[in-house]
Amino acid sequence: PKVNLQTVQPPSSSTLYYEEGTNEGELEKVTDELINQAYRLTQQFKTSKRRGELWLRLAELYVEKSRLIEYRIQLEYDQALQKYHSGQSKKQPKLDLSASQDYNKKAIQLYEWFLRDFPKDPKVDQALFFLGYNYFELGDVKKGKSYYEQLTKQFPKSPYIDESNFALGEYYFELERWKDALFYYSKVAANKRARLYSFALYKMAWSQYKSGAVKDGLASLERVIRAGRVAKGSKDDTAGGVSRIRLATEAMKDLVVFYAEVGSPKGARDYFEKVAGEKNAFNLTEKLAYYYADTGNRAGAKALFEEIIELKPNAPKAYDYQYQIVSMFAASGNNQVFKEELYQWISTYGPDSLWFEANKKNQELVAKATQLIETTLRNYILQQHQTAQNSRAEYSQKMARSGYELYFNTFKESSKLDEMHFFYAELLFDSGDFERAAYHYSWVGSNAPKSKYFERSLLNAVLALEKKLPNSEQIKKIVGSTNEPVEFDKILKNFEKAALAYVDSVPKGENVVPIRYKLGSLYYYFNQFDRALKIFDDIIVNHPKTQYAEFAANLTLDIYNLKNDYEGLEAAGKKILANPDLAGSAVGAQVRNILQRASFKKAQDLETTKDFLKSAEAYEGFARANGASDLALTAYYNSAVNYERAGDLFKALGMYAVVLASKGDKNAGLKKNASRFAASLYEKTGQYAKAAEAFEAYARGNEKDKEAVNFYFNAAVIRDGMNFYQSALNNYQKYFDLSRNRDLFHGVPVAAASDTLALRVHLLVAISAYSLLTIAAMHGLLMASMDRH
Repeated sequence: PKVNLQTVQPPSSSTLYYEEGTNEGELEKVTDELINQAYRLTQQFKTSKRRGELWLRLAELYVEKSRLIEYRIQLEYDQALQKYHSGQSKKQPKLDLSASQDYNKKAIQLYEWFLRDFPKDPKVDQALFFLGYNYFELGDVKKGKSYYEQLTKQFPKSPYIDESNFALGEYYFELERWKDALFYYSKVAANKRARLYSFALYKMAWSQYKSGAVKDGLASLERVIRAGRVAKGSKDDTAGGVSRIRLATEAMKDLVVFYAEVGSPKGARDYFEKVAGEKNAFNLTEKLAYYYADTGNRAGAKALFEEIIELKPNAPKAYDYQYQIVSMFAASGNNQVFKEELYQWISTYGPDSLWFEANKKNQELVAKATQLIETTLRNYILQQHQTAQNSRAEYSQKMARSGYELYFNTFKESSKLDEMHFFYAELLFDSGDFERAAYHYSWVGSNAPKSKYFERSLLNAVLALEKKLPNSEQIKKIVGSTNEPVEFDKILKNFEKAALAYVDSVPKGENVVPIRYKLGSLYYYFNQFDRALKIFDDIIVNHPKTQYAEFAANLTLDIYNLKNDYEGLEAAGKKILANPDLAGSAVGAQVRNILQRASFKKAQDLETTKDFLKSAEAYEGFARANGASDLALTAYYNSAVNYERAGDLFKALGMYAVVLASKGDKNAGLKKNASRFAASLYEKTGQYAKAAEAFEAYARGNEKDKEAVNFYFNAAVIRDGMNFYQSALNNYQKYFDLSRNRDLFHGVPVAAASDTLALRVHLLVAISAYSLLTIAAMHGLLMASMDRH
């Protein structure tokens, strides 16, 4: 039949997938040239009997071109995929093999023409094989498999039979049809001279392993190893020989997996020595130990690791063998065994061990070992700490504490020392050992300024030591009733040191103010007033909006009060009130009240020392400065009394006048007394009219008062002396009416007299029984009764 050679024509301009000048580029270039030459020959001899040979040759070149393209595309795809996964590229690549598959299709077309036109040609087996191969490359495994099977049935002695059987084995292996794969692999392995003999044996072993015939698989691996040894011994450097040597190396690695399924840890090393040689026995035993560890065979792993440790106790990896034992028992739940193995590991491979000394030149190794030991021990301790926190049991806390102590004894230098000191302090704090907790918190504060636990450690050291501070009752016993400074004991000094360390290291920390106030209050309680005042003043000035500013203000005033330093108290109070945040707060009102009382007290103290004039002036100054105070009117009254005592009667009258002008019932007592004393002072200063009015006013306002009756008499005498007879008569009459002794006047009604002169005469007659001396004596008695304050 006719063929359309254009369907298998190579591209007019072939794309080169490799760079010129490289070996691959030269090979691709030569391949393209050969393809073009072969294609031209097929055109020249398209009806010749030789066309079949030319088709096969062109098909082979297409297969070779396909392989070159596929390899290049796959390589570029792998590189792009790596960039995508590493984040270097955001576009996920796609594998497109259409360029290489175009050549596979052309090859298939040529091979099928060959089979059609030359069914009895000696090279039919070759065509069948490559048809199977190319269909597999295109992904049409069904057709590919059919051509392979056709080859194996029709040409059992073909040189392509092993390749076909191996390809069919691979096909079934990918489908996980292990027995079918084993059938075809075994056919290849039956020929020791086959190129794929060792590879088929190797895949046979895995097929056996997967199907459960592990012992048979182990035997197959042994054959692979022996084949590799023979190839190496005969110095066979052919492609097959090299392949067998490499496969033997792979088989040795897999030997461990197979042996682990059917062998015993006890005889492992002897077996490996027998199969793989003495040189490889140690490494294979080591691999088996790791495999046991990975697959959960703790007993087997432990036995083998201990065996190889005994063989090479100072081997570089010896520390890791013991680590594997430690790791296995970490998850076993047997805490006692784990702890024993862990402590054994630390003592045998830690910084002070013989192993460490033997390997110290390998700094990278010992650093890695030390880091691993540190990490494992630290994680174990933190786990114990968590258990102690959850259970609150004394035994658990003891275990965690012993772990921390072991850590600090083992590692004098570690990047995690700050963390461990901090967490140990937390454990000690929780268990009530506040003093030791403070020590470890302070260690972080002193040695790890860049630690993330630095600020918290400084704060927690203060909080821990605060737990040990004496309470108010204990402070009273220590300080007593003295105002003299009392020195801090050890606990208080430690707290002071921790507090100052926090304030100095974290000057803007949110806890600076409360800590400073706490320290200041301790200074206050222990009468170290100057230190306390310095702290309180800083809080008042720089942190006036906090509650501690209010507390500090109160204690500041109390310190000056305890020192009897009223000038200092007044200055401090004014400074506090100058701060608007404090002046407008509750403490502002308290300070004002204290200042008022202090000022009042100052006047009282002057009065006590009989400095009456200064006392009067102090009272007056207080009253004028604190007009809204409840004590203002009392101050005016006391000022009047002291001015009178000092002899300044007019000043006294002025102060009494202020009292008398006040409003409100609550001032009645002061006003009453001021009224009494003002009347007397008016009389003494010759202001008789005002004196008479004052006596009359007092008498009218206090008629129930026995003394008030006599004030009518005083007013009458003054009025009489001033020749205001009617007024005098009225006062005498009120006096007579209210006096208990009016029955002594024989019932003579004073009001019966009609004129003033007659009244005076009648009055003098009426009292003639009482001599003028008696009257004078009575008046003197009244005056003498006015001793006050």
